[in-house]
Amino acid sequence: MTAPAGACDYHMHVYDARFPLAAKARRQEPDALVPALAAFNIGVEIGQVAIVALVFPLLLLADRLMAAGAVGKGRQPSLVYSCSAVIFALGLYWLIERTVWA
Repeated sequence: MTAPAGACDYHMHVYDARFPLAAKARRQEPDALVPALAAFNIGVEIGQVAIVALVFPLLLLADRLMAAGAVGKGRQPSLVYSCSAVIFALGLYWLIERTVWA
């Protein structure tokens, strides 16, 4: 079957459970919000754990190598305090950004 000359295809999709053809359509129901948010947050947490699992051993190795190179000196307190201050400032910024400016 062919369309007549000058004809156009005009149709729309109805996403409603009352229509049997749309029953298989993928649509996010309001009740699915909590599981979707939970799955998203779990995925984010898994990503964070993976990053920590990769970075922590490298930081531990770097700390041991630096301590071995500085015979008798140990860690540099100024470096430790500086890194801690940067981490604290970033955490505080992200906290304020997500709670106050959100």
